[in-house]
Amino acid sequence: MYRHSVVKLFVIGVMVCLAGCGYTTSALRGGKIQRMYVSTFLNKTYEQGLDRVVTDAVIDEFIFKGGVKVVEEERAEVELSGVVNEYVLKPLSYNRENQAEEYRLRVTVDISIKDRATSAIIWEAKGLSGEWTFLLSGPLAVTEEEAKDKAIKYLAREAAQRALEMW
Repeated sequence: MYRHSVVKLFVIGVMVCLAGCGYTTSALRGGKIQRMYVSTFLNKTYEQGLDRVVTDAVIDEFIFKGGVKVVEEERAEVELSGVVNEYVLKPLSYNRENQAEEYRLRVTVDISIKDRATSAIIWEAKGLSGEWTFLLSGPLAVTEEEAKDKAIKYLAREAAQRALEMW
């Protein structure tokens, strides 16, 4: 009996602390935010077309996950914007002829969501990356383009997951 009372007091204390510090789990999903605009990402890499590919992947992931509707700018309550900062293709292993056989591809972005009414940043993630390790030959071989698509899809999934759960 005494043990249950201590546990109840602990749970109530945690709830009071969380309520007092402004923490909330409502986020975009099920919260007050219903409509979001996703602006085209800025591409600061030399890899052409990443701005559009990353933007499309992020939009697709938010549509897939639901909870917030992706709309045109004038109808949105919040705006998601981002910058593609890095595109790295790094060789990991070599064959006997010293030719790369395995690579790791990484795409790194900074993303933020701002309230359109107040221009206040309500969520951000800096240095968020998607990676994919791949082989150039053998039965598991993929092209750099396929690896890039997989890394970007992983990145978009991570971005949407964090944005929807971090509020």
